[in-house]
Amino acid sequence: MSLDFESATDWTSIGEDSLDDAITLRRAIHADPEVGLHCPRTSDKVKAALAGLPLEIREGGSAVRDLD
Repeated sequence: MSLDFESATDWTSIGEDSLDDAITLRRAIHADPEVGLHCPRTSDKVKAALAGLPLEIREGGSAVRDLD
């Protein structure tokens, strides 16, 4: 997923443009379910999907994303 947040002014368009990626991610997560609070495969999928976006990644017990 690669979006240009610097020049984006229409958040609806951004959402529509990334809908297919979001659906693909949801399907990948549901195809490989994890039970409980320790979900490393799910976390890896989400981190990979968010790679390249202008986000600061901090990890601890969970993954947190902050928009710049």
